[in-house]
Amino acid sequence: MQSQFKLSVNKALFKAKAEDMEDNISTKPECMSSIDANNVIKHYLFKEKENPIFIYKNGETLFGQALLEQEKKTLMEIPNQDLAYLKNKATKYIYYVFHHLFEQSRLYHAVKANEFKDFLNIFKKYNIQCPGMHFSGLSLEKDVKILDIFKGINEQVKLTINAELQKKSTALNPLIEIYKRRILEYQEEIAAHSITGDNIQKEIRHIQQMLKPGKAVGYLYTNGSNGREKGIHFEVLIITPERFIKPLSWYAIDKSRPQATINANDPHTAYFALDKIIEDGDIPVFQGSDHGCGTFCFLNVKEYLKENAAQLKHYTLQFPFYTKEGKLQWFFYPSPHVLRYGESSFFNKIVKTILTDSDDAITLERKIGIQSKTTSTKVQTIQCLLKESIKKASENGDIVTAEYNYKILENLESFRKKWMDEYEKAMQKREAMQPKNRPYNLYLTYSSHRMKKIAEKEVTSQSKKDISSPFF
Repeated sequence: MQSQFKLSVNKALFKAKAEDMEDNISTKPECMSSIDANNVIKHYLFKEKENPIFIYKNGETLFGQALLEQEKKTLMEIPNQDLAYLKNKATKYIYYVFHHLFEQSRLYHAVKANEFKDFLNIFKKYNIQCPGMHFSGLSLEKDVKILDIFKGINEQVKLTINAELQKKSTALNPLIEIYKRRILEYQEEIAAHSITGDNIQKEIRHIQQMLKPGKAVGYLYTNGSNGREKGIHFEVLIITPERFIKPLSWYAIDKSRPQATINANDPHTAYFALDKIIEDGDIPVFQGSDHGCGTFCFLNVKEYLKENAAQLKHYTLQFPFYTKEGKLQWFFYPSPHVLRYGESSFFNKIVKTILTDSDDAITLERKIGIQSKTTSTKVQTIQCLLKESIKKASENGDIVTAEYNYKILENLESFRKKWMDEYEKAMQKREAMQPKNRPYNLYLTYSSHRMKKIAEKEVTSQSKKDISSPFF
C-alpha cells in the first residue's frame, strides 16, 4: 500500500535516518522508567485544558500512598532486623554464619573448606539445626523462616557460639561487610518500590468508586517500580465507573510471568480477548521488540481519553460474551487509531479480519523467518462470537446478556463501516512510517523517542485548580 499521507518534518527526518544504514540511530523504541512516566503524565494532564487526560500511576493517589507506606514498612522489617543483628557485636558472627548456612554454596566458596567445616561443627556441637543442614536424617521444611529459628536459640548459647566464631573474624569480617552492603542496596530498592498485588486491586477499585458518572481515567502499572530502572514492563488500565478496560495484553508475559501483569480480577473487566477467538495458531503480538511497552501504554490512554474519550465511546466495542467454556466475560475491540502505533502489520490484519461480515472462522497466512516458512492463524469473527453468545445466554436464561449482544449485533454493520473508514486513514499514517529496510514499523520507535524528550523536560508546573477533577 503506497501511503498518501505526508509526514511531518520531524517524522520524515527520523525515518530517513533509520533507513540510512550508516546512521547510529536506534531502530528500537526507547525504554522508559517509572520516574520517566511522571513527566509524561503531567504532559497529558496539562496539554489540553478543556479536556485534560488523567493518568494515575500505581501508588500515586492519596489512598495508594497510604497503602505504599504500609507495604514499605512491612518490606523493611527483615532487612532492618538483619542490620540490627550484624551491628551488634554479641550477635554479628553467629547471625551471619547461621543465615548463610541456608545458602551453603555462597559461604562454602567464600571461605576455605576447613573453615566451613569448622562452622558446621560449632553448630553441631550445640545441636542447633540450621537451614540447609541435616542431622540424623532430619531436614527443615523449605518455608521455615530463618529469623524465627534464630530467635529460638538460647541467648546464652548465642553468646557462646558468637565468641567462638569471632576467632574466625579475619575470614568473616570482609564477608559481613559485603552482606551489609547488599542489605543497604535492598533497602534502596524498597525506597524505589511501588504497590503490588492486592494493593493494586484496592487502589483501582478506590479510583473507580470515586469517579464521577461519564468520566474515564488511565491507570499505569509499573510492576512495583517507582525508580529509574529501565526495561521494566508497563501495563495500563482504563477505568470507568462501569468497568475496567485492559486495552493491551501481553499473552506471553501473562503465561511466563503472571505477576508482571495487571489483572483487575473482575468479571466486568473488558479486554481484547484474542485468546478466546484464535481457534488455531499462535496469538499475534503488536510489539515487535522487547522495548516500548511504556510508550505503547501512554499512546493507548492518550488516544482513548483525548477529546472527552471520543474514540472510546465511538470507535470501540465493549460487550459481555459467553466463552466456549460457558464463562461470562467482557470483550473489548480496539479503536483503529491506536493500531497505527503497532510494530506488527500481521497483528493489525488480524484485528481488521475479526470485524469481517462472516459467520465462519477465517484463516490468515503469513511467512516468517529467513526461510519464509508459512504459518496460519484461524480467527473467529465478532459477528460469529456474538451469535454464539446469544445462543448460550438464551440457554442459560441470561436475558440481559442476550439482549446486550443482540443490540451490538444489530448495530454491527454501521460500526463496521465507520471503523473501516478510520482504519484506512490510520494505516495511511502508519504506512508512511514504514522504512524500506526494516521489518517493523517506526511509528512506535519515533513516538518513544519523542516521549523520552517529554520525560527529560521538566513540565511547567500549572495549577490544578482550573482543571475539573474526575472525582467526586
